[in-house]
Amino acid sequence: MGSASTTSAQTCLTCSRPECVVCSESEDSVVLIQCDEGHPICQVCLDKYILSNVKKLRETDYLPAKAETAQISEDGATLAFLRGACSCPLRGHGCGAAPFGDRLIALNVSDLTFAEYSEGKALLPIARKVDQVVQEGSELALLMPNARMCARCHYGPVELAAGSCNDLTMHHGEVRAPGRAPDTHSPSEDAMDSGAIASSRFS
Repeated sequence: MGSASTTSAQTCLTCSRPECVVCSESEDSVVLIQCDEGHPICQVCLDKYILSNVKKLRETDYLPAKAETAQISEDGATLAFLRGACSCPLRGHGCGAAPFGDRLIALNVSDLTFAEYSEGKALLPIARKVDQVVQEGSELALLMPNARMCARCHYGPVELAAGSCNDLTMHHGEVRAPGRAPDTHSPSEDAMDSGAIASSRFS
C-alpha cells in the first residue's frame, strides 16, 4: 500500500529517512512498508508482528461473540484483529489506516509467516461455523429429545415412541403382531433395500 502522507511518521534526524515504528531502523538496506497513513514498518518487524498477532488470535476464546460485540460497538481495530487482518502497529494509537492487503503481506514476509497469516484469517469463519452446527444440534435436541440415529447407516434422527426401547439394533426387523413391528428404517436404507431387490430380479 502507498501512503498519502508521511508527516506523522518518525524520521531519522541524520538522513531524514522514515524509521520503522517498531525498531526505529532507517538504514537504506532496510525495506520499509507503509500503511495508508504513512507509518513505516520494516519487513523483519512485520514478519514478527504477524506471527505475534496470529498467536494471540489462536489463544482468544469466544471469537464469534467478541467479533459480534466489536461490530456492534463499531470497534474497527478489534474487529480487524479478530478477523485475522494485519493492521498498522499504531492502529488504535492514533492511526486509522485500513489493514495491509494480502498481496502486500505476501510480498514482504516469509512463506511460513504468510501461511500462518492465512490460517489466522480462517479462524473466525471456522469458529462461526462450529457455533452454527452446535446451535442447530441444540435446537434439534429440544425439538426431538428422544431421537436416536440409525445404528446401521447413522441416518437421524429416528424418533422413538414413548416407552419404547432405545436399542434400535436389538429390535430392528423384530416380528410382532400385525402393524406393530418396529420400523427403524431410514430413507437411505429403504433405497439400499429397493436396489438390492431390483438387482436380485435381474440376476
